[in-house]
Amino acid sequence: MLFSPIGEELLFRGLIHDSFAQDVGNFRASLIDSSAFALIHLSHFGILYIDGSWTFAWLPALLWVVLMFLASRLFYRCRVWADSIWGAVCCHAGFNLGMTYFIYFYIL
Repeated sequence: MLFSPIGEELLFRGLIHDSFAQDVGNFRASLIDSSAFALIHLSHFGILYIDGSWTFAWLPALLWVVLMFLASRLFYRCRVWADSIWGAVCCHAGFNLGMTYFIYFYIL
């Protein structure tokens, strides 16, 4: 819950965002880094290995990518609000904590 938010926020809201922001501005850069964040998280959901073969579940994958894009936009807003990458890191860590709590206590 801590290591991935630090690494992912430094990469997506830090390096990737700042690299694009110089050319396309902060808003478009945030759309690019949020899209990359959402697509990279596709590996967590939607790509399935069942009975020796790979399957792609389109609808759950699409829903997951949209939700990860929206979460990423939230992380970017927290970076702007805090005027620091650490705002995004804290928001991401809190998101992961809440998601883990919900899965552990309400789904399993």
